Amino acid sequence: MQLRAQPVQSSLILEAGATKTALSCQLANGQVHRLTLPGINANVQTLEQAAEVLSALPEQWRKAAYSVVWYYGAGLEPQQRRVGWQALLEQVFPQAAQVEVQTDLLAAVRALWGAQPGQAAILGTGSNYGAYDGAQITLQLGGHGHLLGDEGSGADLGRRLLKGLLEGYFHPEEQQKLEAFLKKSTPELKAWVYAQPLHNRALAALAPAVVEFQSWPRVHELVQTAFQAFLNTTALRNPQAEQTPLGAVGSLAHFLQHPWRTILQKNHLTPGPLEPHPLQALERLHFFPSEF
Repeated sequence: MQLRAQPVQSSLILEAGATKTALSCQLANGQVHRLTLPGINANVQTLEQAAEVLSALPEQWRKAAYSVVWYYGAGLEPQQRRVGWQALLEQVFPQAAQVEVQTDLLAAVRALWGAQPGQAAILGTGSNYGAYDGAQITLQLGGHGHLLGDEGSGADLGRRLLKGLLEGYFHPEEQQKLEAFLKKSTPELKAWVYAQPLHNRALAALAPAVVEFQSWPRVHELVQTAFQAFLNTTALRNPQAEQTPLGAVGSLAHFLQHPWRTILQKNHLTPGPLEPHPLQALERLHFFPSEF
């Protein structure tokens, strides 16, 4: 894919999701350095909490004279919400010549499609969906957070798994294996989730058990139901959904790619590329566009 972009040096990308914030810095000599911080999600965290996360950055990262800082973040809809985040990032990176604040959904479509049209699903701690014409997002559906949506996300899968454990949905031997994998009894898991300050992260922390035991019929059904719920509230509401492929970003898209592709085909949708680590694609886009 060719992208309408120019190489930029001494620049920084922040790709912020609910569980982690991935950073990549390109120095003037072309070297790239990466760093990971805790997640930032504007749906569930305040500007003050985001500032606390970013304060952990080494001083040389915060004080560098970047030509541009790209911030792609979760929970940045509607657009007016980005005003406060723009001001925060300009304070955190006072020497940056330019700060661009965009949604994680724009990061997803850029990482998957570059300048080509397509559709993108975010399947991480949360979920989101967008249709893309190669330049901008033309339709966005979902992305309302774990209390009001996030179907098919890690938080949703974790919630469905824990609910199944609590309601005796699994065979006794399956329940024992799940509890052993998660290193807590079912009552302990429930208490632990409710005790965490960010319930979406806590529920998503249970999703690795879904990945590990996805071949079990009951877990497979759980995954298929969650992915169908995602499509029902997003892509299947797009009258043009069958016209372009639907790609996905996030670790779940990678580790659950078989059930994901199966449910797409069942709904007459064309599976697109999978990008478990969108930061790497964003590096090619912003740092090395000729390679994208």
